[in-house]
Amino acid sequence: MKIDAIEAVIVDVPTKRPIQMSITTVHQQSYVIVRVYSEGLVGVGEGGSVGGPVWSAECAETIKIIVERYLAPHLLGTDAFNVSGALQTMARAVSGNASAKAAVEMALLDLKARALGVSIAELLGGPLRSAIPIAWTLASGDTKRDLDSAVEMIERRRHNRFKVKL
Repeated sequence: MKIDAIEAVIVDVPTKRPIQMSITTVHQQSYVIVRVYSEGLVGVGEGGSVGGPVWSAECAETIKIIVERYLAPHLLGTDAFNVSGALQTMARAVSGNASAKAAVEMALLDLKARALGVSIAELLGGPLRSAIPIAWTLASGDTKRDLDSAVEMIERRRHNRFKVKL
């Protein structure tokens, strides 16, 4: 299977509540959805950077540009199943930009798994666990509200791990 096309689309997703960080307040998160096309199949990957350029060297806009302008031209027409080869090609084409490269890698793995009719977990050797605990971030800037939120999450059995932003 040869890579026919690669596209990157920015998607802005509002957060459930504002997240107060040390240098900014996050009200939405921008992600880049990467699609890799081959022989009628589509693999999907995702890249992002919480806080954008205030927090990281990458942001949604740079991820999109790196994928479309600098990675895609080197990958078009190559073997979609050769993920390790694609990683080497991307490393030669662009320095850094880990989120952009990871989004393409995810899309290639998804494409390969779909073509083989297996999950990505199975493609990579099988699932290691049936569930992954997720932490709830306490970062409203209001300690009382954060504590109330933690109690509510515990009572509703939604979360029992918390990340506290002071």
